[in-house]
Amino acid sequence: MQAKNSNLIFNKDFSQLNTLLEENYSDSIKFILVDQNTHDHCILTLDQIGVSQLEDAEILLVPDGEGSKSPEIAISLWQALMSHNADRHAVLINLGGGMVTDLGGFIASTYKRGIDFINIPTSLLAMVDASIGGKTGINLDGVKNQVGTFNDPVATFLNTDFLQTLPQREFMSGWAEVYKHALIDNGSLFEEIQKIESPSKEVITTDLLKRIIAVKQQVVQSDPFEKGERQILNLGHTIGHAVETAVLGSDHELLHGEAVAAGIVIENFIAEEKNLLDNNIRKNIQEKLKSWYPDVFKLEFRGEALTEIALADKKNTNQNIRCSLLEEPGKVKWGVEVNSEDIESAIKQWNAI
Repeated sequence: MQAKNSNLIFNKDFSQLNTLLEENYSDSIKFILVDQNTHDHCILTLDQIGVSQLEDAEILLVPDGEGSKSPEIAISLWQALMSHNADRHAVLINLGGGMVTDLGGFIASTYKRGIDFINIPTSLLAMVDASIGGKTGINLDGVKNQVGTFNDPVATFLNTDFLQTLPQREFMSGWAEVYKHALIDNGSLFEEIQKIESPSKEVITTDLLKRIIAVKQQVVQSDPFEKGERQILNLGHTIGHAVETAVLGSDHELLHGEAVAAGIVIENFIAEEKNLLDNNIRKNIQEKLKSWYPDVFKLEFRGEALTEIALADKKNTNQNIRCSLLEEPGKVKWGVEVNSEDIESAIKQWNAI
C-alpha cells in the first residue's frame, strides 16, 4: 500500500474547488461537514464566492470541540450518510479545524470502505498540521486518536483569510504547531519564528504557510505510515497529549496547541536530563513559550497521572513510553524510551517554573 500525495491548493477564490467538483463529482451526492463555529462563520464564504457545485450539498453539523471525535458521533454521521443514500461516489468536504478534518477524514475513509473527501482547514492548527499528512481519527475512552486511518484527501484547499474568523486563543493553539515545525526544521525557520514577540494572524502569509507545511510534507513523504522518522513530528506530543487528556473536562481544559506547548517544555526537561539537549537552548525555548502561553505555565500536573495516560500512546512498544526529544533546533531523536521516573522528575521541574 502506498500513500497518496495530497494535492495542496492555495486558492483565495476557490475557483479550483468548483472546477474539481464539476469535473469529478457533478453527478455525486456532496456533503459538507462543519461544527457550529464553521457553520456560522465559514460556510457562508463558500456561498458568497460562488462555489455553485455546493449549492445543493447536504450539511452535516457536529458540536464544537474535541468531544465530537467520538464513536457516538461517528456512528451518527455514518447513519446520516446512509439516510441520504450516499454511495461510493459521494464526496465529503471537511470545512473546519483539526477536529473536523480528523473526524471527517475518518468518516470518509471508513464509510462503504472509503469515499473521497476534500479538506478545507479553517484554523491555523488544521492548516499546518491536522489536515496535512493523511492521518484521520477519533478518540476512544478519553484517549486521543486511538482509532483512525492513514488516508489522504483528494485535495486540501488553503486560504489564510479563514484565520480572521479565529479567536486569538484558537490562533495561538495553532501557533504552537508552527513553533514545533520550526524546531524540527533544519533551515532558518526557527530563528525567524523565535524572534516574533507577539504572534498575530497577519504574520501567517501564504508564503510562510507554504514553508511551514513544507517541513511536515518532507517528513511525511519519507515515512508516510509513521514507521520511523515521521515520529519526529510528535515532538512535544507524547506528554502534550497526556496533559491535554488529564485536564479534559476540568476548569483548566486546554486546547491542543496549549497542551503541546507544555509538552515541548516538559519533554525538553527529559531531553536535558538524558544529556541530549543543552541547558541554554532548553531555557530559551521555555522562556519563549512562557511569554506566548503564560496561563498554561500557571498549571501544575501530577507525574504519576501523566505517566498512566502516556502509557496508552500509540507509539509505545511493549508498554514502554517512547518520546521524540529535541537535541537542537533542526535535530530530533525519535523512539527514545522514557520511564515514569523521567516524567515525574520533569513534572517537578515544570511545577517549579
